[in-house]
Amino acid sequence: MKMLTTQLSGLLQRIAGSEEENMEETARLLAQAAAREGTVFFATFEEMKSISINAQFAAEPFPSMQVWSPEIKLTSADRVWILTRSCEDEEALKLAKKLNDEFIPFSALAAINIVS
Repeated sequence: MKMLTTQLSGLLQRIAGSEEENMEETARLLAQAAAREGTVFFATFEEMKSISINAQFAAEPFPSMQVWSPEIKLTSADRVWILTRSCEDEEALKLAKKLNDEFIPFSALAAINIVS
């Protein structure tokens, strides 16, 4: 157990050290929706859909959160959090481009970053 705890602690410290600024930026972006009476839409793909289910139905649900679908009409007060397994997910990339073109603020998280 001690070995596992040490390994996880080291991993979390590395993530916090290299990604702290990105995590803070995402937190600010998502908090803006609640402050501006907007909605935080979770756009989850493939196995990442479990995150939106947990955010909706957990003991402490994510405030101002809804699951994104292509039919939803977004406003400037809304924010979108794209969660996908791979940074090469075509559907997620298509959504990111659309949001960028429409000036809708969003953040993206990919579990696997493929570098060629």
